[in-house]
Amino acid sequence: MKWALITGITGQDGSYLAEFLLGKGYEIHGLIRRASTFNTDRIDHLYKDFHDSQAKVYLHYGDLAVSGQLTDLINDIKPDEIYHLGAQSHVRVSFDMPEYTGDVTGLGTLRLLEAIRKSGIKARFYQASSSEMFGAAPPPQSETTLFQTVKKWLAEDVYDTNRIERDYGFHPQVDLIEGLKREVRWYRQNQQKKVVGFTF
Repeated sequence: MKWALITGITGQDGSYLAEFLLGKGYEIHGLIRRASTFNTDRIDHLYKDFHDSQAKVYLHYGDLAVSGQLTDLINDIKPDEIYHLGAQSHVRVSFDMPEYTGDVTGLGTLRLLEAIRKSGIKARFYQASSSEMFGAAPPPQSETTLFQTVKKWLAEDVYDTNRIERDYGFHPQVDLIEGLKREVRWYRQNQQKKVVGFTF
């Protein structure tokens, strides 16, 4: 059985990914932020108490802003695959709280990669970003197109992608996929997604 760690598991894409991987026989570990209210509505149908012998989804409190938590979690779980979907991706909040957005979205990825490197595990790493990272670059776009983002909240994704390639020597696998219309997709229908995968 393969083990997967999903950051952003409570988001719309994270919940569908968890459901998909469960169908493939994976054991799922999800990183969730501690909050005063529960925000697990999208995965409640997947989650069982960890004492239940049928449990296949385990939730761990943590934050992309805290490197020690990420390092401990990676060392404890030793996942085969890591799906990094967690970020501060709300456009309005990115303007209201730009430093926080940069810290969680940009440096959060770096912290996660450092935790993987320090653990020594050989895992596959996938990072979801936005096709809008290409910004003003004229179509058609490909893996060799330079990023020319025009929205400040995407600068963190560009930072992550450039650092991963330059500093960690991982080779990106890039797919542009069309956002799916689902019942939880109430405000972002037909959004393009950019999925970047890196293999150690």
